[in-house]
Amino acid sequence: GNGGLLDDYAALAPRRVVLVEGDHDTGAELQERAAGLPWAEVRCEVVAAQAGPLAWHRFNLPALNGPQESQGLLAFYPRLRALGRSTVQALALADLLSGVVPQDGPGAGHVLVLDVPGQEMALLASLPEETIRRFDGVVLRGCGAAVPGLQSVAPQAVEWLAGRCYRQLQSWTDSEPLWPVHVMAFDADAASRE
Repeated sequence: GNGGLLDDYAALAPRRVVLVEGDHDTGAELQERAAGLPWAEVRCEVVAAQAGPLAWHRFNLPALNGPQESQGLLAFYPRLRALGRSTVQALALADLLSGVVPQDGPGAGHVLVLDVPGQEMALLASLPEETIRRFDGVVLRGCGAAVPGLQSVAPQAVEWLAGRCYRQLQSWTDSEPLWPVHVMAFDADAASRE
């Protein structure tokens, strides 16, 4: 996004936050808002499960700009209008993370935040096991219900993470029925019993 959560991140006193935004215009806003924050690094990159060309859709509601098409979103946003479509080069999430997340494992305080509704499952499934295990926590903002044109729903990703020794700490599904947020934490005890 454009940096609306920067104050929330600042309140956590992070050592480092890498913010990745695929939309060029929103990324420029984010860079401007993050300027002067020594812990914030902004990367204007389109991230996908695999590197390569990707269709990028622009809408009159910039928060929805991305790889998803409009047909399923129209049920929830009837005034949504497509403004254009282009092909962009995507960077694989695994490649991005290999360059920004140290090799240390659980206990180092790393948290992965995925705010990519409809893409969360494909992105998570693209990560090697050793990469996902570098994170003590995963925060997902995904789709609460199946939407035509979007690849997955958040409960699939929550279940996938549970199968990799992450337990759900918190979820906001009632207040955010369309775009619920789930907070998952790595369970080292469960992992040691595997």
